[in-house]
Amino acid sequence: MEQSLSNHEIKALFKAIPNTRDYAIATVLLTTGISLSELCALNTDNINLEKGTLAVSGHKPRTIPINPQAKDAIARWLSERPDSQSSALFLTNKGKLKELSDRSVDHLLRKSGESAGIAVPVTSQLL
Repeated sequence: MEQSLSNHEIKALFKAIPNTRDYAIATVLLTTGISLSELCALNTDNINLEKGTLAVSGHKPRTIPINPQAKDAIARWLSERPDSQSSALFLTNKGKLKELSDRSVDHLLRKSGESAGIAVPVTSQLL
């Protein structure tokens, strides 16, 4: 039986997320259904905020619509995203600004879930 988060847990999770990057990550995962590897492979040129689409590469390359919540979260992150040689959409916070790894994303989701008091480990698959 697959686990899922209740609406109450989702609200608590988003309140516990500490910054705009992590908020955008969780929002994109929750609202688009893309995989963790697809999320980590996103580049800034994969986002079209005017059209409200996200070009996803990977197992099944496709263009998917993003809802207004995800669009706003991505726009906020892009306005704060530090300049970097990397074209990765989501960058590490420390040291060299490079793309986030799958492990880093799962770690930040688990940490936010624990801060929110969610009993089950929050993972990208759970979202």
